[in-house]
Amino acid sequence: MLEQISWNQFLIAIGGAAAAYYAILIVSGKIKFKKTKVHREPTVFEFSPERKASPPSNPPSEAPVSPKGRSEMTGPDDSKDSGDTEFAMLEQLADELQVIIVQVGSTQGNRELLLENMTKIIAGYPSLNKPAFIRAINNLMMKVVSEECSFTITEEEAALCWPQLPYVDQK
Repeated sequence: MLEQISWNQFLIAIGGAAAAYYAILIVSGKIKFKKTKVHREPTVFEFSPERKASPPSNPPSEAPVSPKGRSEMTGPDDSKDSGDTEFAMLEQLADELQVIIVQVGSTQGNRELLLENMTKIIAGYPSLNKPAFIRAINNLMMKVVSEECSFTITEEEAALCWPQLPYVDQK
């Protein structure tokens, strides 16, 4: 019986079975495709190795204003959406840090300039001052700096980029 089947028929049958198998997996939701994100322009920072950036100053009479897109969470009644908001902010912070690290690495900037600018960016996200987020961002910073720059940063240097804000548990 198998002698009557050609290789061509065999390969067509196997290909059809594989296509049917994957079609069932896709329809049932077992295989998901990545959704493409809308490209947005990253924040651009100008670096000049000969000049250091000065930290932003707030007059003592004015409260610091959160930069656009970096609003803090509102309160405990938003507990379901607050997790999504925090993770969106975490992704945005990671994107901004990667952009600045790549820019410093491509312009042969120095460690102090990089740490100073990363501290400024992180200061705009006070609601992410939680141990799990801090560890994740620090690991990302150390990894990207070692890949993109001619120097590395230690865990202690990465930890110094975080403002010493009191940890507030929002339940």
